[in-house]
Amino acid sequence: MFRLIKKILEKKSICRSLQEIESRKFMIGSSSLEIGNFDLNKKSFFNFFEKKKNTKFFFSDTQKIKNKNYIKLDLEKKKFN
Repeated sequence: MFRLIKKILEKKSICRSLQEIESRKFMIGSSSLEIGNFDLNKKSFFNFFEKKKNTKFFFSDTQKIKNKNYIKLDLEKKKFN
């Protein structure tokens, strides 16, 4: 309960606060894909998960970015090429 109150006082929504608290209970294994982001940043939920040493991160967004860990993907389109 203390963590939740602390995050709310940091001006985070209740939903975001609960997501951050609950994500700490999970461990990411070998590979993970984050959709809607093109790099690890302070808002990424990857920052809250426990991670193994060999975890590889892949990112996906609608932007064209040249990076080996990036996949261009627009989930609003009906057909994916």
